[in-house]
Amino acid sequence: MNNLRQVGSNQTASGSMRPDAKEPKKQGQEEQQIKSPDPNPESYGPNNYQETLNTFTSSRLSALISSSSAINAQSLFVVLMLFSAVVIGGITILLGSNTRPLDEPEGTELKSIVKQLPQNYPTLTDENVDDLITIGKMWQSKDRNKPLCLLVTGNNGREFAIELGEQLHRFTTSWRQFEMVESTPEFTYETLTDRLEQVGDIRLQTDFDDSDAVDTQLRVFTILDIERLKWDAHKALHFFADTSSPVKKSLFVFHLNSPSVVYSAEPEECMNRISEFLYDSWIESGGNADQIRPILARIKHYSICLT
Repeated sequence: MNNLRQVGSNQTASGSMRPDAKEPKKQGQEEQQIKSPDPNPESYGPNNYQETLNTFTSSRLSALISSSSAINAQSLFVVLMLFSAVVIGGITILLGSNTRPLDEPEGTELKSIVKQLPQNYPTLTDENVDDLITIGKMWQSKDRNKPLCLLVTGNNGREFAIELGEQLHRFTTSWRQFEMVESTPEFTYETLTDRLEQVGDIRLQTDFDDSDAVDTQLRVFTILDIERLKWDAHKALHFFADTSSPVKKSLFVFHLNSPSVVYSAEPEECMNRISEFLYDSWIESGGNADQIRPILARIKHYSICLT
């Protein structure tokens, strides 16, 4: 007994490895994953099994918590991204509601024309451009049939009225739906009415038989030098430009030129002087105040005074 040498717990007396013994770990080698504990408690010492089980449970719980934290972080990131998209979309819609009316695709070309006008007429104000854009939108609107009126006066006012009328004519569908009338003292209510009716009733120039189709066609009237019209020819302008006009979807560009009027640098003052001039002129040629004031209010609903 005393001659027997001490052997390790993993070796037999002859020095060979026990069948149930594990290979010893090499120095510095670590396990790559957490292994489940041996379900047989007898393979451990009195306390080793419970300790091993507790270690395994703690390790798995830590792994689950880490995985859950990663998932929660990803979910939070997705929620934040969706929230940001909703906020940005809402801001875009709010800003879009304040953009200019003609930002719609069908109004883009007309808007570009309006934006180019100040290059040739530098005294056009931002307010003038805004009015032109508003007029263009209403003129093209499918929900509006009432006539629109614009009075132009001042330096280069005649050239501006002609160019604007020609540019707007590009948006009409019939070549006879644009008319430029040069006013003369010989025009009477009847003769001017006949002239405008020929343009207004496009069934005279086209193959349209459907009255609904006729009423949806855009029309442009450019009437120059209205100061040359004598009373009662102006009543024809009021008849066609009034909200009850029989000619739908029409835009009237009126031009007034009077050397006797001193054009003011202030547009409001300029238009006041124009109103006074026309009022006095029409009274002199036989008009009366009750008839003149509604006409003035209508034809200069929108006005541009180039200085």
